[in-house]
Amino acid sequence: MVTRAAERAGELGLEWMCLDVRDEFRRKVVDGFVSEYASGRTPSPCVRCNTMVKWRFLDEVAISRGIRHIATGHYFRLSHGGNGKVYIRKAADPYKDQSYYLWDIPQPLLRKALTPMGEKIKKEIAGSSNAYTGQRESMGICFLRGRPCNEFIGERVPESPGDVVDAEGRVIGIHKGIAFYTVGQKRCPGIFLNDTGNYSISGDMVRGAAVRLPAGQCVTGIEPELNRVVIGSDTDLYHHRLIVSLRREVLAGELFSAGDVTAVIRGIGRNPGGFCRIRAIPGRTDNDSRIIVELSDPAWAPSPGQPVVFYRGDLVVGGGILEQAL
Repeated sequence: MVTRAAERAGELGLEWMCLDVRDEFRRKVVDGFVSEYASGRTPSPCVRCNTMVKWRFLDEVAISRGIRHIATGHYFRLSHGGNGKVYIRKAADPYKDQSYYLWDIPQPLLRKALTPMGEKIKKEIAGSSNAYTGQRESMGICFLRGRPCNEFIGERVPESPGDVVDAEGRVIGIHKGIAFYTVGQKRCPGIFLNDTGNYSISGDMVRGAAVRLPAGQCVTGIEPELNRVVIGSDTDLYHHRLIVSLRREVLAGELFSAGDVTAVIRGIGRNPGGFCRIRAIPGRTDNDSRIIVELSDPAWAPSPGQPVVFYRGDLVVGGGILEQAL
């Protein structure tokens, strides 16, 4: 990848610079990813990378060299509001839009940003440029390099067996550690279930195999304080209310006053449709950033740790991290 980029810069007559930020990437993104899973949460490493590594260092280099603008290959657009704020806007290509992963970029960086890919359609570019010849599509979490997530986690987190329980709290089996599971999961490595009720699974499974749960069943909860994994009906995972730690609001008060805000949660689950109502936690202190998001259409399998990004049309108006689904 680096070699191709350097060659392309040479072809275009551009100065090439390569900054080694691997240590920072490991600390801020990879270690954070592992730590979140070990705590029973489901992180989004791409959001952390954009905010804490990629855009931060790009801006630092630009400042050090007196460069006024920065640009990336992300598929998104910008909209300059009459209120003096800069809004991230969805890309023209709906299949490549990356606005969801950029919601936490601060205003000073957005004011410097250029979005060369915002109006582009990926298929049209790939079909008309030799620069894409032989290149693989960039998909998924980069540092996994195509490996299963539980395999990557298993090299960094020791197994910590605990109980698997049903929705009533009855013990129905054992798991190898909460770090290996996420809400909504139906193929579960290292879970052994007993012959209680409808959870009977043959006992000749190999530890570490991705066991498919019975039809209609999935991981419905992770209880880190008890080291428990909850398995139940997939219909139990529809939620109309979310508790979110608000991290970014483009224009103060807009989320609470607008009637056309939608919420997006990307992951294993299903995005809610329709609009949402947002209000502050009753009696919260000034240091409490939590908000209540009431969905007109339920979200399926939202998991603590996932970003919740708020849109008005194709504009990102705020975002935060899911703490609890109610």
